[in-house]
Amino acid sequence: MPRGRLLMAPLGLAGYALWSAIAVFGIDAAAAWLAGMALAFAINHKLQWPRAVKVVGDGRFALQGSPWPLLLMWTIFMLRYALAVGLVFQPALAQQAAWAIGAPMVYGTLSGLFAARAWRVLPSARTPALAQTV
Repeated sequence: MPRGRLLMAPLGLAGYALWSAIAVFGIDAAAAWLAGMALAFAINHKLQWPRAVKVVGDGRFALQGSPWPLLLMWTIFMLRYALAVGLVFQPALAQQAAWAIGAPMVYGTLSGLFAARAWRVLPSARTPALAQTV
């Protein structure tokens, strides 16, 4: 996987999740989204996802295949859909604190797992000896 492709999903999904949160709950949702991102980095610090990274000679990364990235993407899109449908039937939910904080935080956490994954992979290119054990 080239560096650009590694960064494409985290940047795209983070932007989509932040836009989704702000579109529904306003600019104040960005703080909850950032808290979710921080939570994702803390979770990934414990999970250490991915565990095995191999740096290929031409600067690409070899990672084990996993269903988790696809499941995370589906979850983000399903959450966006479910939230939109829920707000159509009950628009007052957007004004409730639990929804205004909880939904952006979940968006931040889910998209943050991609960013935390990339953050864990990228340093392996600078330290080849560590790349095998990361």
